[in-house]
Amino acid sequence: MLGLFLGLVFDIVGEIVCAIIWELLVCLYRAVFDRSNWGTLAAMVGYAIIGAVLGGTSVHVWPGRVFAAGQAPGLSLVLAPLCVGWTLARWGDMRRERGYITSSLATFAGGGAFAFGAALARFVGAR
Repeated sequence: MLGLFLGLVFDIVGEIVCAIIWELLVCLYRAVFDRSNWGTLAAMVGYAIIGAVLGGTSVHVWPGRVFAAGQAPGLSLVLAPLCVGWTLARWGDMRRERGYITSSLATFAGGGAFAFGAALARFVGAR
């Protein structure tokens, strides 16, 4: 049970860190080139694809599972999008309150889609 918990924490924290770095890069791009956000559905699809690419890349770097599958395989497909989506929504709220530009990734939908793509790629690709 501890292995399952640590595996989920590792997945979620890693995805949050990657998503925040990506969010900062997108905000920098938007500030420099004065671009607006895409629609929510388009952003979700795009961030899910980016997350899947990141998750697929991580499978090639670390092909095995981080922790052995527990009693609830696939739990990260639900928990990761919920936790990452919530965290990035709070991150976006905090940045907008301070007057910073944010992207669609700094929303629950964008962060959740990103995390789901990464978790799905790891779930399918990891041995």
